[in-house]
Amino acid sequence: MSAPHRKPFKRQRVDRLLDLRLDDPAIDRDAKVLQDLKDAYRRNAVSPKLRGLLQTSPTLYWKLRGSRFPIRQGNGKRLPRWRSLSPWMKVQIGSVALAEPGYMLFQIHLHDELRAEIDASGGGHKDYLRDRIARCARALFGGPRWFFFVMEDQSPDGDSTRPHAHGSIEVRPATLPARGERHHLRYRRLAERMGQAHAERICGLALTKDLLRVASGNRRADRPTIVQGVHQGRNVWTSTPKRPFFNDQWVTYAFKNIDKVSPTLPDDRLAFSQSLRTESRRLWNLIRIGEEALSQWP
Repeated sequence: MSAPHRKPFKRQRVDRLLDLRLDDPAIDRDAKVLQDLKDAYRRNAVSPKLRGLLQTSPTLYWKLRGSRFPIRQGNGKRLPRWRSLSPWMKVQIGSVALAEPGYMLFQIHLHDELRAEIDASGGGHKDYLRDRIARCARALFGGPRWFFFVMEDQSPDGDSTRPHAHGSIEVRPATLPARGERHHLRYRRLAERMGQAHAERICGLALTKDLLRVASGNRRADRPTIVQGVHQGRNVWTSTPKRPFFNDQWVTYAFKNIDKVSPTLPDDRLAFSQSLRTESRRLWNLIRIGEEALSQWP
């Protein structure tokens, strides 16, 4: 007689946002505001007539404007000011800002040899990676790129692991390589098949991945490929988001261990590029105040 069929074991899903809300009253308050924001956005998206006529900058964050905005609290008062928001909520607004140009999710481990050098010099992993991404962006694109990341040194199960960063970075279309440059023929054929705009978008994605690899320390030829049995070629993971506008679960995942005690990381583990912070603050004022906030934009 055959053994009875058993259903496959299902791992219990962890509600990381619930944990954050229980630990931090500010996140609990902000999570309710974020839900109101998502509801208003969805109503605007399905009913274009609710957006109304946007006279000033009609294409700028149009999904967050119109008759459903500005959002008010339950008592009719305005939403909290930017300085009162939790870091978690500020990064959520940063993700909404990133959705305008488009962005890429990433996870980065610094090359272990580079990490040992940083530790020996007394430097910090977060500051090094933040500054390195900013420098690489200026060198590769000629200007800043919006990005954020959160450092952690624990696995999802709470075990100690190599320090690494979870974050998102802006992706914009890039000029295709000129004749004679690397990958010129590849992108020219792609443009012929799919169009110039698509090829420039794919080129921008590829260059952004290169930026992250360089920032991680993986591109120096004098660094070993394997350090203490760990293959350094797997130090960078990237993905384009399935939900590009609201990707709140990724932000929550990045924050999951931010308050855990760490022997190697500082208390402040959030890196928020100044350009993205500035844009996020302006976007929050638009959500909070409404159309009159546009007069304060350059």
